[in-house]
Amino acid sequence: MDDAFFVLYGDSYLRVDIGTVWAASGMGDEPLMTVFRNDGAWDKSNVVFAGDRVDLYEKGRDDAQDIGMHHIDYGLSVLRSDVVSEYIPRATVYDLADLYHALSEKGRLRGFEVSERFYEIGSPGGLADLEKHLAEDQA
Repeated sequence: MDDAFFVLYGDSYLRVDIGTVWAASGMGDEPLMTVFRNDGAWDKSNVVFAGDRVDLYEKGRDDAQDIGMHHIDYGLSVLRSDVVSEYIPRATVYDLADLYHALSEKGRLRGFEVSERFYEIGSPGGLADLEKHLAEDQA
């Protein structure tokens, strides 16, 4: 689809085949969020994921585990410009988390589960984790 594109978090190091993610989105036909089974390990889980759908995406819930939030957004998504235009008013500052939440509530957000963890590199501790991982890969 001509108006579809990837969104990548700028503070993430990911090891995922983007061709497979693109195919899972129907070649850009449907909005898609990659997710990782986290169980609160790397950060607070924020996704209820079932099959190929994100049933709920919402950050900051105190009851995340209780309502089945075992996954976390992985940092790579597929969106379409018409979907963005539908939900986000022109010339406004907008948090993508709000878009993903709205799409999940309306059943419009596909999910694609990845098996290898992400590395958040926007902090000294996260960068140190990645450096350790890369050094172990080379050994």
